[in-house]
Amino acid sequence: MPKLCRLIVLLIVITAPLAVYADSVESTRIIDPKQHICSEDGGYPYRSKVDHVLKELDIKAGDIIVDIGAGDGWWADKMAEFVGSSGTIHASEVDQKKVDKMKERFTDVPQVRPYLCPLDGTDLAENTCDLVFLSKTYHHFAEGGHVDYLKHLHQVVKSTGRLCIIEKHIALAEGRGREHAWSPALLIQQAEEAGWIIVRLEMLTGTHHFIALFVQKELFSPKPTLNTKRQIDLSLNDKPTKSEPTVSSQSSFLLYPIGTIERQNGHSYIVIDKKYQLGLKGLETHDYVNVVYWFDKNDTPEKRAILQVHPRGDKNNPLTGVFATHSPFRPNLIAISKCDIISIKENVIEIKEIDAFDGSPVLDLKGDFFRFYKPDTDLNDKLIEEMKSYFGDKQGLIDHTMAVYGYANQLHKTEGGDPLVVKAGALYHDIGIPEARRVHGSSAGKYQEIEGPPIARKILNQLGVAPESVDHICRIIANHHTAHDEPTVKTVEFQIVWDADGLVNHAGRKLGSSDEEISRKIEQLFRTPNGKKMAREMFVTK
Repeated sequence: MPKLCRLIVLLIVITAPLAVYADSVESTRIIDPKQHICSEDGGYPYRSKVDHVLKELDIKAGDIIVDIGAGDGWWADKMAEFVGSSGTIHASEVDQKKVDKMKERFTDVPQVRPYLCPLDGTDLAENTCDLVFLSKTYHHFAEGGHVDYLKHLHQVVKSTGRLCIIEKHIALAEGRGREHAWSPALLIQQAEEAGWIIVRLEMLTGTHHFIALFVQKELFSPKPTLNTKRQIDLSLNDKPTKSEPTVSSQSSFLLYPIGTIERQNGHSYIVIDKKYQLGLKGLETHDYVNVVYWFDKNDTPEKRAILQVHPRGDKNNPLTGVFATHSPFRPNLIAISKCDIISIKENVIEIKEIDAFDGSPVLDLKGDFFRFYKPDTDLNDKLIEEMKSYFGDKQGLIDHTMAVYGYANQLHKTEGGDPLVVKAGALYHDIGIPEARRVHGSSAGKYQEIEGPPIARKILNQLGVAPESVDHICRIIANHHTAHDEPTVKTVEFQIVWDADGLVNHAGRKLGSSDEEISRKIEQLFRTPNGKKMAREMFVTK
């Protein structure tokens, strides 16, 4: 063998262990006594291991990822290339300023979607994410709230989705640095309580940080779990011919039960799969629940084909179409029962009675609709009452708000839009002023936009306003001075609140030295046709 070849082989043999240790978790051999010492002075030493972390995550094109506490978007930027144009990275932050900066940073990277999220969740739909990623975020969660948050993440990920957490090892932190670190053992304990199982835990060499990867516990079950494996096929028995009208181009659907009906010793229970337990929050305040379940004992083609019955099985009752009865015989075997709630303990609801067999699959639960969705007049009164209560003795803020509210109602009659979003947007657009003064020493618009949305969100949630309406209202509040978020600014609801606020703010001001100049100014300041018309009537002399 030539000397050069022998030298190359020798170099490969000598350096191979170093390469393996750098990129693999299989070896824990200490190559260098100093290899675990963190030599970087900055606050993000683990970022130097980005290639290793991304290799661990094995991100694929089309993946949907939520980066919780995305900060400046550093990790989102690194992952964007891997998910590609067909994927999505939800870059969440609780600080509107950081969200705005990320939006500027990712203007040309559409797969990264920065957004403002609440402190106690992600605002993402269930079963939507392939990966939940938290880098130096977990230790920020409210004390005692870690398990609940992990349970929420358990709902957000797909059944094969993963959870990745990077934190500084608390045993390697000193002084106040321990407030920004976490114990791997405590993390594993909390994750297991929330339904996660650790599949990878390792130190990121030379950083004092660890990376932990989890998957859902259900993946380890020897038997199929209710919510991920059992399916109810709603296939239509007879597909229509081409000449027949169709309700949908889709001929079948799959439903995944959320629990079962159980009967024990004369008592009736609804046992919810623990994956959905968080969805029971608040139900304990309701007197009854509407249970949507499946007549699984009648699930045969013959019984599905029955379209007329004698109600209650009594032949003295006239033959009646099944859609006019509560018969268990019907094309789609869906049943609905209103059941009084006796108690709720964790994932088990005890109810007074239900006309269902033991083991019947539960498809959905719906609480008292009118508990939250009151008539508009009642909700309007509560919105006004809460606004006045929050402002307290600040009568000037109350008077200004009610004036904006009045103009917004007028504009809504001609411009349209969601009446609840318009009214609440007008009533809460300045709700952040007191907190802005307290926190920032100023009521400048940019501070109102930061402090207002969380306050409004809390009030609106307590009043039972639908989540999508709450989000829209909060976006209006977060833009009512700077109008920086184009999708929000384009909505008619935002434009109505903007113009109503402008009519009040500019009243008594001189917009120009001539009617022509004033008219030009109105075109610049106002957004809706009727808002401009009202402004001309108010400010133009002729």
